[in-house]
Amino acid sequence: MNCKFIFLMIIWPLMMTPLFAQVDSDDTDLKLKLDLPLFDLPYQIDAMNTVGHGFFSSYANPGMSQSLALTKDIYSAMHFGMKRLNDSLTIAPMWKYAIYYGGTVAGLLVFAYVLPFGYPWMQQEYTRSILTRFGVNSFNGAYNYNTVNGMLTGVTDKSLEYFKNEAPHDFIRMYEANIEGYLLLSDSMLCNSFVYNLKDLSNWTALVSTFLTVSKISAPIAAEYGLADVDGDIKKMYENDGGQESRALASDYFINWGYELFHPHEPYAARGVHPSGDGIARYITLSQLTEDEKHYLIKQGFLGYLNLLSPMLYGFRTFSLGHSGFEGNFALHHFLLLLVRIHRLKYS
Repeated sequence: MNCKFIFLMIIWPLMMTPLFAQVDSDDTDLKLKLDLPLFDLPYQIDAMNTVGHGFFSSYANPGMSQSLALTKDIYSAMHFGMKRLNDSLTIAPMWKYAIYYGGTVAGLLVFAYVLPFGYPWMQQEYTRSILTRFGVNSFNGAYNYNTVNGMLTGVTDKSLEYFKNEAPHDFIRMYEANIEGYLLLSDSMLCNSFVYNLKDLSNWTALVSTFLTVSKISAPIAAEYGLADVDGDIKKMYENDGGQESRALASDYFINWGYELFHPHEPYAARGVHPSGDGIARYITLSQLTEDEKHYLIKQGFLGYLNLLSPMLYGFRTFSLGHSGFEGNFALHHFLLLLVRIHRLKYS
């Protein structure tokens, strides 16, 4: 009998019960919810085969649910700690506010630019998990800022050619997975705040995550209105090249997503030869898109601003629903993943 099947049957009950912890302080408004899936199957079987050093090596390439949970837990713990510190201080209110709000900003910046497991780390892990499913290993630049701006590297053109030929629609999703991760992080933080009646600044993490989402899809808009030289920035990435495995997976993920969305069955090599002569030109520029494709990206970019329409992002946790005794709220999301699925039906 297949060894993988036997392993899945043994581990299945454990997979269904993630590691869960909830800490309540004496203050009923101060809660900490931690949730970390120990097993993510069958994905971890693919990760084990991709990394190639036994089952525990699969944790080097965490799945989407694991990376999302870890990042959410870190930010939740940071907010919990800052709120508890603020409640325990007996100094002047002005200093309390300075420490509380300044410390929260510092915590967000530290995990964004100094330590792994924050926003940049999670979004790259979402992309890496797509690659991992098809046996393509990679390196998360959030661990080492000597790489290309902390971006995802360690991938050869041959492996990308194989991946696109094997699963073209998963290849498209690879380019929007980081945006998907940002939106799910924002949604998870807001859901915890709403359901558990948190009184901390969890909405700040959600707001930053949502702004990062918007920034990821704004390049075509900025170029359209002359606010940025997007193609010029992309072309600079070809300079000082150190070889295929040192190159970033993509320049602008959103532009690459749009290009692949309209060319799902075009060979990866059709992008052309890298200026150095080594490998394929990975970085799609706006000038490589047709006018219709460019306008489609601009439209999706503007629709992405719908993600900012949620009172919870700005500190309005709940609204009373009349005299019913219930409370509610709302949020709008625009997921590029749904568009991938629609195009898959169209081009399959």
